[in-house]
Amino acid sequence: MAWMERILFFLALQGFARGDKRTVYCNFMETCILPCRFQVGEDVVVHWRELKSGNIVLSFYHNKEQPDSPAERFRGRTSLFKKVSEGDASLKLRSVKVQDEGRYQCYTSSTTGSAKLREMDLKVEALPGKVNIQQEGNKITCSAEGVYPSAEFTWSTSPPVTLNETKEPTVQRTEQWLYNISSFVLVSDDVSDVDYSCTIRTQNYKRRATLFRPTRINSSNTETMIPCTENTTGTAPTKLTWRFNHSEIILNQTTTNIPLEKWKKHVKKSVSETGDLILQDLTPDQDGVYRCELSTAEETWVRNTFLKVIPDNPLSATTAIVIGNTATIIRVKLTECVFKANKE
Repeated sequence: MAWMERILFFLALQGFARGDKRTVYCNFMETCILPCRFQVGEDVVVHWRELKSGNIVLSFYHNKEQPDSPAERFRGRTSLFKKVSEGDASLKLRSVKVQDEGRYQCYTSSTTGSAKLREMDLKVEALPGKVNIQQEGNKITCSAEGVYPSAEFTWSTSPPVTLNETKEPTVQRTEQWLYNISSFVLVSDDVSDVDYSCTIRTQNYKRRATLFRPTRINSSNTETMIPCTENTTGTAPTKLTWRFNHSEIILNQTTTNIPLEKWKKHVKKSVSETGDLILQDLTPDQDGVYRCELSTAEETWVRNTFLKVIPDNPLSATTAIVIGNTATIIRVKLTECVFKANKE
């Protein structure tokens, strides 16, 4: 059938009933549909081709798809979306890769309809699951992994302050042709009570992460509540994680509300609706930084709280007992004196 394919593509390239061009956006490693409809008839022929390489993506004739027609890169990843008998020759492309980006042609013909050629641009998008933001010393770093196409970074603060130095984003290309990007800003020592936000934006989406100003709590060893942050977007959270000293996980609400074994005796109950963490039976071993990370599909909020556990003073309790016992003895002695005086 090579001769038939050559003739059909020659006719297609001459512009027979050329349709309008359009752009189709496809998510990385997901299934994408490239639309193509035609007038129903007999002896239907469908050819999909990638223009930049000239590769055959899919061929349909003799009332069936030709499994050996796709180029090696597309083999096993393409099929017709619906029945050709309904006039739908849309292409289903599975496990979309960055390399699939480019212009595609759909050629259709039948005995009752004229030959038609439609072209469309396939654009690939890979969205980061979240934007990470963290602070080490006076350096706040914002990063995202697995992004495509490369995104724009912007920094902002609340209240507005002048940023001393903002590092231009560092971009690294992965084996899958995606981008890992990061940027940092240096925080002045004389600036406090400021929230820092970074936004990653492409043509069709944006993600933002906010690092709230740190808080400090001095607590007894009985019970304390560590606040998380308020979700003001009205969107349901997709992830809530509490960490100790930035790395040790206390609780991960995406998998379970049950704290890790080491923390079960210290977490009084599951986190509140606002994500606050209630701790009990604390010792100085629990001194440190508690990090709350709350995420929705588009935003991430991070708050660090420095907790200092102040044990109850055992001397105070001993002193209270001594004072109490002394008062009891005095009352007894006074009673004896009064009794003797009345008796005399």
